[in-house]
Amino acid sequence: MEIRKQRIGWIGPAFLILTVLSLPLFVKGYSIYIINLIGIYTLIGLGLNLLTGVCGQISIGHAAFFAIGAFSSAIFTVKFSIPFWFALPLAGITSSIIALIVGIPVLRLKMIFLAIATIGLGVMTNNMLYNWTSVSGGAVGINVPKPSLGGFVFQSDERFFYIISITVLILTLLYWHITRTRMGRAFLAIRESEIAASTMGIDVAKYKVIAFGLSAFYAGIAGSLVGHLAGYLSIETFEFFLSITFLAMVIIGGIASILGSFLGATFIVLLPEVLRDIPGAKDMQVLVYGLAMMIIMIYKPSGLANILLDIGGKIKAYVNPEKGPRRI
Repeated sequence: MEIRKQRIGWIGPAFLILTVLSLPLFVKGYSIYIINLIGIYTLIGLGLNLLTGVCGQISIGHAAFFAIGAFSSAIFTVKFSIPFWFALPLAGITSSIIALIVGIPVLRLKMIFLAIATIGLGVMTNNMLYNWTSVSGGAVGINVPKPSLGGFVFQSDERFFYIISITVLILTLLYWHITRTRMGRAFLAIRESEIAASTMGIDVAKYKVIAFGLSAFYAGIAGSLVGHLAGYLSIETFEFFLSITFLAMVIIGGIASILGSFLGATFIVLLPEVLRDIPGAKDMQVLVYGLAMMIIMIYKPSGLANILLDIGGKIKAYVNPEKGPRRI
């Protein structure tokens, strides 16, 4: 009986995976490109959730690691002729190494001082890449090749969708695993109280740096994917406002939530599309982010993920009144 229940429990996730993988058969053109962007932003949300949501450390400079991953992957493939399949993890590792180096002094800071330090990191990285023309191409930018496997080139967005989907699946499972290990429990303890965590024998400085490195790894992987998806990189893509967007994405979607990472990414990617034809859309976009974060923090601090679960609980309670609504 127990085995049968476990098999039934896998039907939902399996159906969801099959539905997602079949999307390119029904969704084409610009729409599948938007879905690809949602997948890439989800990776950033997962990484930032490890740092901010699980470990409780604020970063307002994650666009720097996003850019480092993008340009390092481009350099690996263009100048060193390294295949994309190796350049992808190397981009994440490169971002992670830089985060570990920077994180040792930076993560000794707390709260607002840490946030200011990460802002400085983002601005410094942007200026460095802009002036380091041999790496970034400066104002001109740099062309990035499409991935290939044998003679099969992932030229279209429909083909690239499968690369992003598999990457998101793997890194989502990694996130889920990390939060259930001793390391994940140490992150949570640090989030609740660094002093209490230290008295329990947790090396607070070490785990904060590890969380920073893991978060940068996710951002680096996302940067590699966005470069090869677009086929072109410009330093203007990685402006400071992008870091604010990432933080808004995590807060709006839901702190320390896998579902929140997906919902936050969907909100952030679709909002500019909704506001596209409105005059002053850029300024309005900032206004909507701010209002959304204020409303979420005041009325539903757990974000869109919790709202969705509440709705699901009410529907379930309506269908099965005996069980009652799900408590969050």
